[in-house]
Amino acid sequence: MNEAIEKNKREFSQQAQRIRSDPDLNDDAKGRKISEAYEEASRRHEELLRQDNEAQQGEIRDLERSVFAISYPFEASTWRDKEMVRQSYRDAAFRVFGMDAHDLERMLDRTERTGDTQLACAVYHEALERGGHLPNRTLHGAPPGRQGTLQ
Repeated sequence: MNEAIEKNKREFSQQAQRIRSDPDLNDDAKGRKISEAYEEASRRHEELLRQDNEAQQGEIRDLERSVFAISYPFEASTWRDKEMVRQSYRDAAFRVFGMDAHDLERMLDRTERTGDTQLACAVYHEALERGGHLPNRTLHGAPPGRQGTLQ
């Protein structure tokens, strides 16, 4: 996107230079034409920024979806098995929603001892939505049960 913005700036500069060097135009006409070119370049610049912002927002949504996606165990191969995992995660997510940070950390410790990956993911996601910090840990990478670490 930076290339398109730089190209827009170069094109405006070149157009302004051509207008300034046109011997057939008086100073008022040159000023009007440069002003028109500037307005067009400004509109194009704003459009490029809008497109860049939309692209970034789309990338953020895609990344959030990948981070917050439910991780299915290998054994969950049927629709019914996956639905049970989703229900387990949903239940866990409702249980940890709104917990204070100390309770979230205690719950995460418990999930590590019990191997409850759905509850661990729910705790991880709740903490991540709050900035990724628990009192004695910083969350890195993927939720428990996936690639990544909790430190």
